[in-house]
Amino acid sequence: SLPDAVAGSGDKAFSLAALVVFWMIARHGVDLVFLKISPVRDDGKPVRHILQDLTKFLILAVLIGWGLRDILNVQLGPLLTSSAILTAVIGLSMQDTIGSLFSGLLLQMEKPFAEGDWIRVGDVEGKVTEVTWRYTKVITLDANAVLLPNNVVAKERLVNYDRPASHLRQIVSVPAPVDAPPVAVKSAILTALRRAEGVLRDPAPAARLQEIQPDRIVYIAVYYIAAFNGRLAAADAVLAAIWYQFMEHGIVIPAPTRQIVMTERAERKLPPPEQLTALAEVKLLAGMSETDLHMLMRASVTR
Repeated sequence: SLPDAVAGSGDKAFSLAALVVFWMIARHGVDLVFLKISPVRDDGKPVRHILQDLTKFLILAVLIGWGLRDILNVQLGPLLTSSAILTAVIGLSMQDTIGSLFSGLLLQMEKPFAEGDWIRVGDVEGKVTEVTWRYTKVITLDANAVLLPNNVVAKERLVNYDRPASHLRQIVSVPAPVDAPPVAVKSAILTALRRAEGVLRDPAPAARLQEIQPDRIVYIAVYYIAAFNGRLAAADAVLAAIWYQFMEHGIVIPAPTRQIVMTERAERKLPPPEQLTALAEVKLLAGMSETDLHMLMRASVTR
């Protein structure tokens, strides 16, 4: 119904409006699909998924190409062919970012960890709170947020403390005196482990004799905790309970022993004056100072 003079502009405006509406529908549709299949974080927000962002990006790229062709009459084929060198330059300059993107996709497909898991990457330990296309965000025990690039996570050694089971085994070394019977010491350690707060009953804790030293016997207390972030509190409870049990059974924790050997320092004895006089009268040694004669006397044997 528009006049011929403005019909072309009307078609472009309608195409632009259609692209915007289609983008809004597609974006919300992708969010709805991933909301149904993705879990919810502890704070109530949906989990961000790399495939979700990548799907949106591909849809947006298709819509932009469609708009350039229908609205601006731009042919994408020659444009992409002529920009091959520019694409190579951009790809080389963004290789770390592209590496993080593909590493993030591999992490999402292999799923070595999920949001909420406690992991260790290199020397960083923390709880995974977010995984994006560029980085993995973890919160450490010190309540610090650490952003780990996905390519670093894929290269470094990864330890997941929540898989295959959420409980963790902990080992604490306990010294005991040599004259204390091992049965009594292990019984005291087991009693302490059963009473300590935070120690799981299943799997059952255990006490083992690890090493016999000249001044002590070293035992290990093996126990399990429910979550990684409770290991410090559990270790505190275990060590305190062992101390009380040792005091109750009369087991004294041995102090470090040192052996000091005292030796008398040999005093330097001066040679008799008559020997120095005899050496000074030797023509071969004429011209030697008194200090040199003393040195010669200390290195000589009397015959």
